[in-house]
Amino acid sequence: MSSRRTGLREGGLVVLATVVVGVGAGVAIHALNGGRGSSARDNPPGLHGQATWNPGERPAPDFRLPDQSGRQISLGSLRGHTLMLAFFSSGCHRACAPEARSLHTALRLLPPPARPVLVIVSRDPSHDTPQSTRAAVARWGLGSAAAWHWLLGSRDQLAPVLTAYRADDRGAGASAIAPVYLIDRAGFERAGLLYPFPPGWPAGDLRILAAED
Repeated sequence: MSSRRTGLREGGLVVLATVVVGVGAGVAIHALNGGRGSSARDNPPGLHGQATWNPGERPAPDFRLPDQSGRQISLGSLRGHTLMLAFFSSGCHRACAPEARSLHTALRLLPPPARPVLVIVSRDPSHDTPQSTRAAVARWGLGSAAAWHWLLGSRDQLAPVLTAYRADDRGAGASAIAPVYLIDRAGFERAGLLYPFPPGWPAGDLRILAAED
């Protein structure tokens, strides 16, 4: 497998565009979370995400939303755990299923102590319900791979979260691919990935985060 990484600058952020031969179509992340500050540098050692950040560099924007059980969840309330933050619609099949299954494989590559808490934010407030989200998690095999919360809310409640994480529809609809973020135990973003990516990328990065003090 060969790869080519090119650093691009937009809004003061490093954007790494990666073309992976043998994995599938090229993958790229464009200006993740523009305007929150970063400096040009290569990936921190060992991390595979198309965009990566050093410890303490990029605080993950916090928010509070109810999960599928009605429990209020914030990123702050999960401090002390590594997190995998994803954005899905429970009714999405063709576009979302391959990405969700790749995340399932990544989680299964990890020993249970190294697995993160999976936090999914709804991208389809009109149709996502506690029942539909549980069905989607079961369908994709995610529920058996990690502790998880699927966060729900009205369109107005979800909009600032989706915008902060560059996961809003942007005219592409709720089935469009959205970034996945890996967040360390201190609440800082460490890697951003945009599907398609090999499951070993998030798995390897999560191993590193789990081993950090």
